Amino acid sequence: MLGNRQPSEDGAAPVAADSSSPADVSPAPASTSTTSAPVHASETLADVIERLDDGVVFISCLDEAGRASSLGSGFVIDPSGLVATNYHVVSDAHEAQVQFHDGKKYDVEGLRACDPDGDLAILQLAALPERFEVLPLEPDVSLRQGTEVIAIGHPFGFQYTVTDGIISAVRKTSELPGRLGDLLKTAPNDEWIQTTAAISGGNSGGPLLTTSGKVIGINTWVAPGENLGFATHVRNLVRLNQRLEAKPTPLAVYNAARRKT
Repeated sequence: MLGNRQPSEDGAAPVAADSSSPADVSPAPASTSTTSAPVHASETLADVIERLDDGVVFISCLDEAGRASSLGSGFVIDPSGLVATNYHVVSDAHEAQVQFHDGKKYDVEGLRACDPDGDLAILQLAALPERFEVLPLEPDVSLRQGTEVIAIGHPFGFQYTVTDGIISAVRKTSELPGRLGDLLKTAPNDEWIQTTAAISGGNSGGPLLTTSGKVIGINTWVAPGENLGFATHVRNLVRLNQRLEAKPTPLAVYNAARRKT
């Protein structure tokens, strides 16, 4: 959903994957156990962000000709090398690679699970760096208007950009105005976290977090206007993580088969 398209006057655009020319904006999940370091009361927000950066990745995709096709964000959800992102980030990729905060790059082996309609994907990495952070998922937290949140991602290729804001509202797909619900093609009861944290092209697939560093959503799309960014609720990722395939399907194989159907 976060493709490299300008939002239409009456529709949502994925926050998306940036294309190789970072100019346009389009639409900007495993058990909940984690090996993440415990959150200490003495941690400042800067401490939390510094720790979380080791679990956020910059995703770059190539097409069949080996040309850059999209950029996006993702984050580690399991020490076995599972990375969550938006489906639209990798939906047309022939191959992909992730870069960690230390600059080290690792190949994506393939998809372990995906939900095209929900715009979620779980990737399997070929390897992990010695130092990484598993971001803890918080599917059961009560989301209140006004709660402070942060978003981490790579808008227009500006890597590891942090923005902050609040939860503006939590809305079901059926409660979205106009034609947005029809355009998203998600279940009527799927929940979206509306936030004022700035989300732009390249943020797609990155985490929306509490100020203590727990993932509550995956940044997915923006609506026309200002401060209208939306993240899919993290519980959708948790459900997808319960449907993992035993082995990863290479992106080239998956997308070639999808184009034939």
